[in-house]
Order: sequence, then C-alpha cells, then structure tokens
Amino acid sequence: MSATVHTKPLSIPGRTLPSDDPAQSEIDDSLISIFSKSLRLGSPAKSSATSLKKLFSRLRYSGLPLDDLVIGWVNSSEVCQRRSGKSAWSLRLQEDFVQTPLPEFLENRPVGEELPYHRVRFIANAAGTRLWDSAGCRSPGTSSPGSFGASGGLSEHETKTTELPAVVWSMVLRFCDTATVCAAGAVCTELRRAAQNPQLWADLHRAAFGMEPDAQHIKSTGRTDASRQFRQLQQRVVQSERKAQPWLHNRPAITHFKTDQEEHVPRAA
Repeated sequence: MSATVHTKPLSIPGRTLPSDDPAQSEIDDSLISIFSKSLRLGSPAKSSATSLKKLFSRLRYSGLPLDDLVIGWVNSSEVCQRRSGKSAWSLRLQEDFVQTPLPEFLENRPVGEELPYHRVRFIANAAGTRLWDSAGCRSPGTSSPGSFGASGGLSEHETKTTELPAVVWSMVLRFCDTATVCAAGAVCTELRRAAQNPQLWADLHRAAFGMEPDAQHIKSTGRTDASRQFRQLQQRVVQSERKAQPWLHNRPAITHFKTDQEEHVPRAA
C-alpha cells in the first residue's frame, strides 16, 4: 500500500475549528456521531479491534467523504535484504509503520481476508490530529508495547492536554454542549476521562430536558449496574440533541455551570 498522506485540513473530532459551510458542518456532525457510537469511551484495550471493525463498517457505508482521514498501521512485507541494506540469503518478513488514506486502506486488501484491525495504531485527520489510537486506554506518558513512530505512541495533542490538571478539563467541559463533549472525548485519554464525568452528563441532561435524570428516564434492561445506566443516560442526551439539531443551530448560546456551593442560572451569552 502507498504511504501517502493528504494535506487538506478537516474539522472533525479533536479539532474544534468552526466551519461556516453548512454542508461541511453536517459532515463533521455525522463523523462525530459515528466515532462516538463505534468507539465507546473507556473501552478496554482488548476490545479495540472489535471497536475498529464496527467503526470502519459504519464509515464505509456512511456515504461521507473520507479522503481526509489517515490510518497509521504496521504493514508486513517480504524482502530479500536485511534492515541494514545487506542482501539476505532468504526472504525476511519486515514490518514498517505506514500512513495510508482511509479509502485506500479499506479497499486494498487480499480477497477473502479481513482488514488488519489489530495492526492499526491510530486514526488521524489530515492536520495530524489523532481521533483514536491503540494506546487510548493507557495513561498519558506511557506507550504501548511495540508502538511505532517518533512520538512513542502519544500525539502532540495528548502531550499538550497533560499541561493542565484533569480537574481543569472537567470544569472546561461543563461549559460545552453535547456535541463538543463527544468531540473532546475522542481526542485523547485525558479528555476521554473528563468526558466520562457523570455530573457533566447530568448537567447536559438538565440542559436538554429541564429536569434531573432519574430511573424512569432509563430503559428497563433487567440490570441495574451503574455503568449501564450511565451509557443509557448518554444515549438519551445525544439522541435528543441530534434530533433537535436543526433548531439548535439558530438558538443563542447558553452558558450554565453548577458547583457544589452554588448554581448559576442559565443565561444568554
């Protein structure tokens, strides 16, 4: 496969540049939705290949332009020389880290074989912002075994987020709407954890429905574990915001923030 990378900028999860083009905004919102559905926040590392399989399937049949998305992965090839450049007496299996446009990665695969999901190390946009990486479930500053690249498994954005304490990111996200929180959670591990704050989603539920979330708003599944209820709360808020999107684009900006000591009344910015 060719290791080419496009350079056209794209505003999607992990990059908060506003878009004045309604068509581009719709594409960005659709990509945010696909990433948030397929790559569950806080998924265990062992399920990353399964999550990627679902993600690629949704992207392939979404009808969205995907030329600006880049896959970083480990490609194996048989060569007749050593890494030093000297000739070898037999074929050797050599692994190289390459970056391939997503459409090319999806289409160029051997007939009857699955895509090498286990070899994917990251998904990024053309600007270099990582939307997902294989070390996403590890703490910032640690690299996964066998990771490739000069960055040691961490993107530039992951390094920058560690300059602020986690509590600060949690406070910042309290001023964001649902779409922005989902986009921030797809950037790196630090923001993913901040975006999983139950109180944050309780505030988003209050902003969307005007009331506190309670048991009657959570579908009965025969299980009462907190994680299942939290996921259902997230889905309820996200689905409501998505359905109301045509009206939300025209509403004035709303700022609200609640602390343990006081609660500020929502006001127009």
